[in-house]
Amino acid sequence: MICEEHATIREVSHAVRGAAAQIGADELASMCADLERDSALGQVDDTLARLAEIQAAFHRVRIRLLSAELNASKLFLRECHPEPAKDP
Repeated sequence: MICEEHATIREVSHAVRGAAAQIGADELASMCADLERDSALGQVDDTLARLAEIQAAFHRVRIRLLSAELNASKLFLRECHPEPAKDP
């Protein structure tokens, strides 16, 4: 029988893996899939180290998403509010 902590790790890993896969965060999805599989097998000796790696991957994804949002906002503003033409 899998202990409660292993089941929780598996469930959370599964949820994060799915969300990461939906947005194309393949590295994060892969890391979560590995942790999900290993927790289902009860192999979670290095969980804290792996969670730190997953957290770092999450932050890299978050930075990329925020950067994409900023770039989209800048593009939107340029298209909706073009700068007036300058006199020569």
